[in-house]
Amino acid sequence: MAKMRRVEASEPRSSIVDVARAAGVSASTVSRVLSSPDFGRAETRSRVLAAARELAWNRTRTPRADASGVGTIGVMLSQLENPFFAQLATALLESAHRHDYSLLLGDIDSSLDDVAEFARQCDALVAWAPSVHEPVLAELVGHAPTVMLNGERPGSPSVIADGADVVAEVVDYLVTLGHRHIGYATTTEQSASLRSRLESARRRSELRGVGFTILSSSGTAAQSVKHSADLAVAAGVTAVLAQNDLAAMALIREFSQRGLTIPGDISVVGCDDNPAARLCLPSVTTIAIPLADIAETAIRLVRSCLAGGPSPAGEHRLPSRLVVRESTGPAPGTARRP
Repeated sequence: MAKMRRVEASEPRSSIVDVARAAGVSASTVSRVLSSPDFGRAETRSRVLAAARELAWNRTRTPRADASGVGTIGVMLSQLENPFFAQLATALLESAHRHDYSLLLGDIDSSLDDVAEFARQCDALVAWAPSVHEPVLAELVGHAPTVMLNGERPGSPSVIADGADVVAEVVDYLVTLGHRHIGYATTTEQSASLRSRLESARRRSELRGVGFTILSSSGTAAQSVKHSADLAVAAGVTAVLAQNDLAAMALIREFSQRGLTIPGDISVVGCDDNPAARLCLPSVTTIAIPLADIAETAIRLVRSCLAGGPSPAGEHRLPSRLVVRESTGPAPGTARRP
């Protein structure tokens, strides 16, 4: 678990949002007044400075403030050892720097107290919502404007990679390869986006008249992979959709150890477009998540939240796409259909 710096009791607890509310202005106005003594009307500056004094607010960092907003965005992600989240963090960092913001990275799986202390250091937040319990979300939103990634919360803007349509496309693709029984490997604990993808695959399989089996598993990663492979072999599926590329690569290894060839005996599809999925043998057919677009949209929403304009609350959905590689091929005993 990533360790977040503890804020001592003597440090101020108020955020820039608290100052903005007390002064009756936007958070961006507070930032501009505090970073540029000559900014705005004298009456506005006086209200902001008075509110900052009353709340004992003092910035502990020097932000890269510009005319568009404040300087420090906190990014709360889960499973930082997962390559997907490392890619996402990099994309957010690049986008934040393009807009002249600083970025702090925190582990959303930390304790509620640590999450709250992290949030107090930030002027706005971006959070990976599927991994967050409601008390944590409430804590984040209570401290600063928060943009949700891949999840929703009333009153907060969200950026979601829309996987349902592309999952239906994956099923269509597998059917054209002659597959008549498709499995979906997933864990028992699912986010809303994972459930949406699973339901899309099930509905599309029914529409195309092919068998569909949920390969649900729990336990350690190794146990989950073995159990999913057991279910797939027992059900006679010839193609498996995995919930992410790491799971897809693990299944490929498990099937190979059982003497099955990929894709000769069974096809495997992942999700995320993990760089390792492009390099393994066979390379993994996958659903590419538009991380750069997600990051750019999230940072732009942060700017909008802090600018004091119309609320950007609501879903902002971005399309994913199918990337065909070596791990999928015709079903055993069939030739590819035109």
